[in-house]
Formats: sequence, C-alpha cells, structure tokens
Amino acid sequence: MLDYYPQVFYNHHQTAPFPARIWIPPFAEPISANPHPLMWRWVNNSGRRWRAYLDEHDMPGAMHRGRFDDWYPGFVDHVNSFRNTVSFLTETALYRYATPHFYTIDEFPRDKPGSEGRSVLFESLEGRLVAIARRDELHDRASMAVLDTAAKSREELLYNRYQAGRDVIKKFETDPPYAYVIPQQQHDLPTAAVLVEKLLINGIEVQQATRDFKANGEVYKAGDWWC
Repeated sequence: MLDYYPQVFYNHHQTAPFPARIWIPPFAEPISANPHPLMWRWVNNSGRRWRAYLDEHDMPGAMHRGRFDDWYPGFVDHVNSFRNTVSFLTETALYRYATPHFYTIDEFPRDKPGSEGRSVLFESLEGRLVAIARRDELHDRASMAVLDTAAKSREELLYNRYQAGRDVIKKFETDPPYAYVIPQQQHDLPTAAVLVEKLLINGIEVQQATRDFKANGEVYKAGDWWC
C-alpha cells in the first residue's frame, strides 16, 4: 500500500452469508464517519455497478449490506479508506471451502435473506452445484467488474481522490486534533514503543522531541514522541 498508493483496493474473502453467491458493497451499518464521504460514495456506487456487471455476465446472486459493516478501522480494507483509497472486500460463497455441494430449497434458512436480497439469492443457489471452479470464476468476474468501473470512471475517480486529500489537509489545518503526544515517562514504555513502531509501519510520520515543550497546558519532555 505504501509503495503504490492505489486508487482502488480490493480484498477477496470467503464465505458470503448463506445463501448468497457473493457479498459486495454497500456495507451494512454502522459505517465509520471518519473517512472522507467521497470514499463511501465510491464504495456504494461501485458496489451497485459491480452487481449489474455480474448480472450481465450470467452470475446472479450478489447481495449488499447483510452482516458486514465497516466500522472497525483495523480491517485491511477499511484502513486504506483513511488514505483516500476506495477500499472494500467481497465475501464469496463456497460450501466448506473446496467441497462441491448441490443445494436444495430445504437447506435455505426460513428467516433469511431479508426482502432486500430475497429475489436474487433464491435464484442463485436453488438446485445448483456449487464447486470451486465456479467460485474462482466469480472471483475473476468480480475483479473484472472492479477494473471495468475504475477504467470507465478514471478521471472522476482521480479527481475525487484529489478532492478528498485537499479537504482533509484543510480540515486539520484549523481543527483539532493537531497532533498526538506519546510520553516516554509512563508505566508501560515497551508497549508505547510498540505503538510507535506500528504507526511507522503504517506510514504515519512520528518525530521525537529534542527539548521540553508545552501543549494544551501540559509540559512534555525531550524524547517524547509526537505524530
């Protein structure tokens, strides 16, 4: 991520909520309000375009929302939203990983899916043999849907990323937080040092004070970290 800073980050996962063939964005609530809104707009609009692309290529059964939210900032896909990269995952179904399985209507849960996805999900699996080759084909088609969307909207995508970066820089020039300070004089210095290491690994600039300084009415010591 730090070498390429891609415009789009796609993370393949399995398995989708049964009986969907594949789960794709938009995400379910709760959605983090911290990334720039343009990132969410791209994730949501793109997810709907990908579903249309899959339907056009005879691969029905995609569902949105479901049980996958995008709140926790530690997910490998979500963390990149904070870098103004359009980031998401998909969850692709496969019965017990690599075991082929022929689905019947009796296996469908009576309380799922909800009305939002019922029409496509029952069409997608009833009376079908689901095997690893079909799953791989769905992965390929989903990847092509992402590339197709990005290629057709490349100018808008790049400009919106610029807008997001510009807005974030402007916001934190005038609004807090301006910086975080990590004191060295604390009860768990080794863990604080691990935190600093993780920040650096993720491309966050961390500096070390060369002299005592005051911020927010507190005095911090030379050697304290700030980022």
